[in-house]
Amino acid sequence: MNNITNLIEKIKSNGCKFISFVYTNTNGEKSRYKLQTGFSYQNMVEKSLLELSLTTTENEIESIAIDKLKESFEKTLNGSQDKYTKKGYYSKFKDESGESVSGLKINNKNSKVHLNGLIHSKVVISKGNDKKYSISKDPVIAKKNEIRKTLPISKFREFKLDMEVLSTAKMNGDTLIFQ
Repeated sequence: MNNITNLIEKIKSNGCKFISFVYTNTNGEKSRYKLQTGFSYQNMVEKSLLELSLTTTENEIESIAIDKLKESFEKTLNGSQDKYTKKGYYSKFKDESGESVSGLKINNKNSKVHLNGLIHSKVVISKGNDKKYSISKDPVIAKKNEIRKTLPISKFREFKLDMEVLSTAKMNGDTLIFQ
């Protein structure tokens, strides 16, 4: 059994847990992440919406940005989100008994397994290429992005479980080395 399969087996058997791993992203940056898996995405959206509801502002652009974020989160919660860019892109990862495994999903285009989680820490081991991100010229979109980074939902990340991008993983005292 290869180490990707071992990691998947450990994730399936442990429910909500922390995983530490070294991952190289598409820009070549190599970092050690500590990730919590097995959480409720809906709960993270609800917490983010609550935080926005408690926010007050005098600034018109910030007020519009908050309203747009709240509207988007409400649509996500009631299942009417029409701006989800990855609709149909993933399938649930199921174990041998047909049960969905929390935190894992399958990319329908390449059949790769992806791990979802909440980032608790990230330490850059080696920098990659400096990728320049475009900043929106629309002040409302720029403010939405700025506000979103402060919300609980901003900790959500997804990682491809692939030997090309993983070098080590630790979970429940076990260390897996990918080569």
